[in-house]
Amino acid sequence: MVYIVLKIEEAVRGGIALGLSGLFIRVASTGLPLDASFIIQFFSNPFSIFALIFGIYGFINIQVALYEGKIAYVIPTVSATSVATPVILATIFLAEYVPAIRWLGMLLILIGTIGISEQEPEESAIEKMVHSLKR
Repeated sequence: MVYIVLKIEEAVRGGIALGLSGLFIRVASTGLPLDASFIIQFFSNPFSIFALIFGIYGFINIQVALYEGKIAYVIPTVSATSVATPVILATIFLAEYVPAIRWLGMLLILIGTIGISEQEPEESAIEKMVHSLKR
């Protein structure tokens, strides 16, 4: 059980980092014209550097979680945290309005993710085959 929790923590860190990256991208690109100068103006904003750093950090955490954990536990965790993080922070810091039905939807996603991550994974058919060959 400890092994699963550690991989879920990697996935949560990765999802939160990707969510923060998305929030910083939103802040860095606000008000920029969509023309040829967009890239130069975007990367001259310090928030774009934070977005890049958090994006790389999140990607590495997710890859570690996928390498060492089970995809059925990692992907839902990353999906839930990477969606919830920017919505919560944008509501707090950017004063964006989120309707109650969307809050309910995010709550249901988080509850489902917690439910998935709390279950003990079953041994896959490939793992059973490898164990039987080792005997």
